[in-house]
Amino acid sequence: MIWDDEEALYQFGEKDWSIWTELPYVVSLWEDTYKEYWGLDRTECPEGTDAAAWTEHKRQHEFAATMLKMIAALSVTGAAEDGRDLTLTKSQLKWIRDLLRAHSKSSLIRDRIGFLLAHEFTEQVSGATDRALRLLGIVIGRSLSDRASTYLARVVRLFIQGWEIETGIMCRSALEAALVDRLDGQFDGDVEPPKLIELIRLAGEQRVLGGFELANNKRGWRGRTNTGMWRALRIQRLGNYIVHEFPRFPEEAGEIRDAFEAVRELTLLVGELFPAPEFE
Repeated sequence: MIWDDEEALYQFGEKDWSIWTELPYVVSLWEDTYKEYWGLDRTECPEGTDAAAWTEHKRQHEFAATMLKMIAALSVTGAAEDGRDLTLTKSQLKWIRDLLRAHSKSSLIRDRIGFLLAHEFTEQVSGATDRALRLLGIVIGRSLSDRASTYLARVVRLFIQGWEIETGIMCRSALEAALVDRLDGQFDGDVEPPKLIELIRLAGEQRVLGGFELANNKRGWRGRTNTGMWRALRIQRLGNYIVHEFPRFPEEAGEIRDAFEAVRELTLLVGELFPAPEFE
């Protein structure tokens, strides 16, 4: 562990110690131990080790990365190079599946996959402390009811952990769930709930969300700027954009451009849907 600023500067090129620089360093240290134990960095078979076993260890080490690609794709063809159309016969598929089954309990492969995931996860969550503290401004700025907070819990976790695109999608899902809850009794509960855009319209017409007004556009209505209706429409457009167009935040003026803004807008919305009790 590196707690000293000068040592941190030497090790990481940063004076201030952070758990997010320490974790990748610890993962790398353990990975070095793993490679040394199995002799994976050796160009020749280590003395006292069976050559056939050592060769098999190196093969398994390389195969683990391929195995993880298959797992991530949930398909044995998931390890194919990008854009490559890989067609396998039934006998080839059976051979690969038998190979995966035979190696699934290998401690070497389990450790290798663990290190690959650890590197990915530590990189993903880097900066989580700064993201968490950035949300403190929202906490200080307004109080939320317990009911409102339930719709933000998953969204906040995704944001803190660095899943920006997923945060945007979850904001849309959370808004939809919150509106279905808040508008309970306003539509037939025995059929599938209306689509999000209809839920937003209904919330505006019922004055559940402020800012609804008739308009000369395709829908026949709109939300006034900086109102609940306006925010709901922005989150709806954001989710649709990410899912149906591009897996990124839009760059157009007036749209939600990053995950923090999405969280902030959703917070204002659920706070309007489920107001916190007022205390004297």
